[in-house]
Amino acid sequence: MDLLRTMDWRLLETLVCRYWQIKGYNAATTGPGADGGVDVILRDRQDPRRVVAVAQCKSWTTGNVGVESVRALWGARDHFKAQLALFYTVYGFTEAASEFAKSKHLKLIDGHSLLTQINALPTEDAKALLREITEGDYTTPSCPKCESKMVFKRGTEGKHDFWGCPRFPVCRSSTMRLRKQ
Repeated sequence: MDLLRTMDWRLLETLVCRYWQIKGYNAATTGPGADGGVDVILRDRQDPRRVVAVAQCKSWTTGNVGVESVRALWGARDHFKAQLALFYTVYGFTEAASEFAKSKHLKLIDGHSLLTQINALPTEDAKALLREITEGDYTTPSCPKCESKMVFKRGTEGKHDFWGCPRFPVCRSSTMRLRKQ
C-alpha cells in the first residue's frame, strides 16, 4: 500500500493500463489534459473500434471518492458506449458511491483490491509490472497538463507549500498547483 500511496498520479494510470494489457486487452491511457472523466480505455480484442470498458484513476491518499466522481464515470461509460466502468482509487469510496455502483456494470477498486489483482497475475508478470512502474522517479507528481515532473515550492506569507509546474508560465494549467500531502 505504501507504494500506491507515494506513487505519482500518472503512474497509477499507467499501472492500471499495463495491468489490463497484461490481461490481454488493448488498453491505452487518454493522455494529459482534460480526459472527460476517463483515464484508461479498454478496447474489444476482436474489434478495436469497440470500447469494452473505461476506467478512472484517483490517487487520492486521504478521503474517499464520493458519489459525484463515480456518477461522472458512469456518464462517461455511456458516452463511450462501453459495457463496463472501472473506478480505481488508492484510498476508498464513500457509502453513497458504493450504493450507486450496486447492480450496475460499475466496479469500484480500492488500493487493496488493486494489489490483489496484481498479485493474482503470474508471478513474473506481476514482478515485471512493479519494476516498470517504480523505474526512475515515481513519487514526484507530474503536471496534469504537460506531464513535466513538478517542483516543490514553499508557500510564502502563510500560504501552503505546493507542487508547481517547472514550465510555468509557458504551461498554464488551472490545476497545475497541488498541495503537498
